[in-house]
Order: sequence, then structure tokens, then C-alpha cells
Amino acid sequence: MSSISGGPNFSKKPSAVAQKPKKIKFAKLKVFVTQLLAQKNVRRGLVVLGALLALALIVQLLWPATKARPFSSVGGLTVGGQNSKQIEEQLNNLNTNAKFKLVMGPTVIENKFSDSAMNIDPETSVQQVLNYPVWKRLVPLTLFIGNSHVPVVLIDEQNLNELASEWSKQAYVAEKNATIVIDGTTASIVKQVPGSDYKKEDIIKSLTSTPLTTEEQNIEVKRTEIEPIRSEKDIKKLLSETQKSIDNPLTLVIEGKQVVAPSSAIAKWIKFTETEGDKKELVLDINQDALNEYLKPLQQGAYKKPGTTVITVVDGEETGRQVGEKGKGLDIEKTTASIKQALINHPKEPVNLTVGVLEPTVKFNKTFTKTNKGLSALLADIAKQKGDYAITVKQIGGYGLSASVNGGKQYHPASTYKLFVAYSVLKRIESGELKWEDEATGGNNIDRCFELMIVNSNNACAEWFGQKIGWQTIQNEMRALGLGSSVLYGAGFRSTTDDQVKFLGQLNSSSLLKPESNDKLLSAMSRQVYRAGIPTGFGGAVADKVGFLNGLFHDSAIVNFGGSTYLISIYSNGSSWSQLADAARQIRNYFVN
Repeated sequence: MSSISGGPNFSKKPSAVAQKPKKIKFAKLKVFVTQLLAQKNVRRGLVVLGALLALALIVQLLWPATKARPFSSVGGLTVGGQNSKQIEEQLNNLNTNAKFKLVMGPTVIENKFSDSAMNIDPETSVQQVLNYPVWKRLVPLTLFIGNSHVPVVLIDEQNLNELASEWSKQAYVAEKNATIVIDGTTASIVKQVPGSDYKKEDIIKSLTSTPLTTEEQNIEVKRTEIEPIRSEKDIKKLLSETQKSIDNPLTLVIEGKQVVAPSSAIAKWIKFTETEGDKKELVLDINQDALNEYLKPLQQGAYKKPGTTVITVVDGEETGRQVGEKGKGLDIEKTTASIKQALINHPKEPVNLTVGVLEPTVKFNKTFTKTNKGLSALLADIAKQKGDYAITVKQIGGYGLSASVNGGKQYHPASTYKLFVAYSVLKRIESGELKWEDEATGGNNIDRCFELMIVNSNNACAEWFGQKIGWQTIQNEMRALGLGSSVLYGAGFRSTTDDQVKFLGQLNSSSLLKPESNDKLLSAMSRQVYRAGIPTGFGGAVADKVGFLNGLFHDSAIVNFGGSTYLISIYSNGSSWSQLADAARQIRNYFVN
């Protein structure tokens, strides 16, 4: 028992012995340091090093707060030793020129950050670069290290959301569900293919996490795979049934006459459609054009061409009707339904085709009087033709007509809002608050930025003016002009064609500004480079401002034509410049004819 109890006591002794080497090593180190410090060269070196560190600290403490530290950089720009003005100028140039490539699979979007609702805040970024607090000055060598900075970026969240949504749509590749194709008289399956989605949220995340630098940024956006709903195995039965329909000739009967439709004809009649709802089931359907073409010669003996009903419409109201004669022929709707059922059910009996009455075709003779009612009816007719349109027209001189359709409907104004910004800029030029030669953005002065904003529809200059003057201030000045439906501050940009024409009317009458300011804006509008809308459709001397964004096509114009002046604003969603030009052409023809 004693030997066992003594075991633990014995085990502690080697442990104590093991500590001795460490004490020996520390002692040796102490001796080494003492001997080293005893050397004159070493002592001198340490004195020199201490002096250098002290000098460095003095230099750091005395370094001017108005200059960037040596080797400083921001966004890839070398700014060491530069003052705030020099740094800000470089940042403004970077803000104007910083580019990116947004890579979403095969879709590549090339754009500028400034045109994508992301703008450098030069003032805050400069403050960040020049920030050199006392505590850091007391740390040796901080004058020369840790001086690389990322610019502070301001994000217009609403515009960025809109752009990201549009880019997401452009990059979207829909999945391809398995389907059936017919080659000659043989049906076969085309296998399913996954789709690709690049979500708006992922686009925004990728953009906003990318620093703005002098080099063009390649930004990869995460791909979300879209699985097809319908696979090959889901349509194997339909494939078999389809081939059976093709292989079995179909007997058709029309007024007692029998015709056997061969497989080559039947194959052309068949197409496939998807059911509504989530399942997207593939079902057999009829290619109406191909069937009609086959049936046309079969009904010759039973066919009588229908007449034409002519409806006279004045200012949108029916004033007369000449009813055409009814005809006779195959009831296409019933005939198609019968043939479709036969192809699905494979009956042994012949298919009887229904002959019925053919209603006359309808033709409208539309006229519009030279009255406000007539003009209003014309604009309503144009909007009905085109889709999502708002149009406001006011004639000065001539008949003096004015009318609108959807004139009070709010749309995102796209770049037509720049007319309001231009007005606020000119007011400040007139008051002396701003001068044409003052520095603006992108290395431009205010005069050049004003020109770029109206003539070239430059976004960076318009946004700079908006921030300089204040969006709420611009909106308040719009309200003072009676433009109650236009919004540039708060819940997103909005305007109406009625407000646009009201503004154009005041501009045209020279009641907005001093003559030289009025002329400057009209001159810039007459030279704006996008001329495919109202200028193309109406002709004449046109001073206008267009806007286009995410499927929106807008144009607001002062037109001098045929001895009259026309104030025209057209807003459209999902249209095109050619469609907008055609709308303007119809308006011109109304006044001219």
C-alpha cells in the first residue's frame, strides 16, 4: 500500500526537473541581450531608430489635415498628397466613367454605375480619405500604410430596383418543357431543358457589393435553375395517341359528299397547346390555318360569300349602318370541334361537317369633326389602337382645339422630368445663385451639363442638378406652376401628359422665364438627338424632350406646323418609337385634312 501511495509523489519530481531547461534558456537570453546592448554599434543603432521613430511621429502629428497621406488611393485612383478639391475632381471623373459588365449566363449588360442609380458621394469619400485622427498619428508608420479606400456610393433604390427588374427579364431563360413535334407524318418527343433565372435581388446584391474603380468591373450574378414542369415520361401516352391519329385516315362528309383526308393532311392539322394552371399539361389541338386551307376547296358547292356591313361613326358615335347580306358556308367553329374530337377519339364513322350561315364582315367609316369632342374621340381611338397610352394635345391658333385621353394618368416620366429640372436650373441662373461657368459633374461646367441633360438626355447631370437644388425644392416649384400630378420627391417619380402640356404651354408663351432663359431651353429641345417619335410622325419644327425606360416611350413636344403651334405629350407603356410616331402622324392628318 505504501508503494502505491508513494507513486504520485514520485511522479511530481520529474515535472519539477523539466522546468529547469526553460529557466536556463531565459537566463541565456538575458545574458545575450545584455552583451548585445553592451556593444556601441547596437546602442547607436537603437538611438538612431528611436530618433527616426520620433521624427516619424512628429511628421505624422504635423501632417496637414487638408492633404491625403502618401500612397493614398480611393477606387483605384492615386491621390497621395492631393487636397480635397483635387481628390473630388478625380472622383467626379470616376463617377462619370466607372463601368461594369453584368454577366448573367449568355446575357451581358454593359453600363455605367452612374446610369444604374449608383453615384459616388465625392464629399463623404474625400472626408474618408483625409480622415487621420490623433490616435492614429501616434502609431508609427501609419502615415504610409493602410491608406487604400473604397468610395462612398449613394444608391437610388427605386431606380435601381426598376433597372434590376428589367435586366432580370432580359437575362431570364424560360425552361423548356418536353413537347411533341411532327415531321412529315411522324410524331416524336423533344426532351425538357432547364431554364435560368437571375433574380432582381441577386442583381442588386452583386452590384451594390462591387466597389467602383477605374477598371471596368466584371460582375457575375448567381444563376437560379428553373426545373421544367413537364418531362418526357409525362407525354409518352399523348405521343402514342397522336401517332395513331395521324396513321388513321379520316372520312369527312359535307352535304352528302365524302372526302378521305390522308395522313399527310391530318399531320398538318395537329398542333399542341398547354392547359391553364400550374400543371401545364400538353394536349392535342388544331392548327386552324392549315385546317381552313384544306377545307376551302371542299365547300365550293355550299359556299356563298357574305356581304359587308358598313358602320358610319362620327366623333366616336354610330350615326348610320348599312347591313350586308349573310352568306353560306362551313361553320368553321363547329367543324373544327368535330374534327378535333375525331382526332382524339378515333371514331370509325365518318365526320359530318356543319354548313351554316356566314355573318357579313364589318367595316367602319370613322370621321372626326374639328371640335374638342372630335379631337377627344380621335385620341381615344388612337389609344384603343395602341394599348397603354396617354395623349394630351392643345392647338394654338387654327381651330384652337384641346383634348386628352388618360391625360391625368400617372406614369414614370422617364427623362421627360428633365424639363422640370431645366426650369429650376434656369431660375437659379437668373437669380445668380448658379453661374453657367460653375463646376458641375463629370468635369463639366453647369452650361455643358445643362446642354447634355436636354440634348443628349444625360442622367448623371440631371441627378447632379437634382441633388444640388434639392428634389423637394424642384417639386415645390412645379407645384407653383400648377403641375399638381407630377412628383419628383418621395414615393417615386411620376408625371402626366396633362402636366407636360401645361408646362409646354407656359414655356411656349414665354411666361416661365426671362426671354434668354426661355430661348436657351427651347434651343436645346430643338436639338435633342432622339427624333424617332413626334418629330418623325408630325414633321415641322419640333422642340421636344423624350423619355424611355423599361418599356416606356414618352415624348413631349412644341410643334410649329402649317401656321399653327401644337403642344403634344404622348406617354406609352409597352409601345415603340414607330408606334408613337404613327400616333403623332394621325394627329397631324386630323388637323391637316
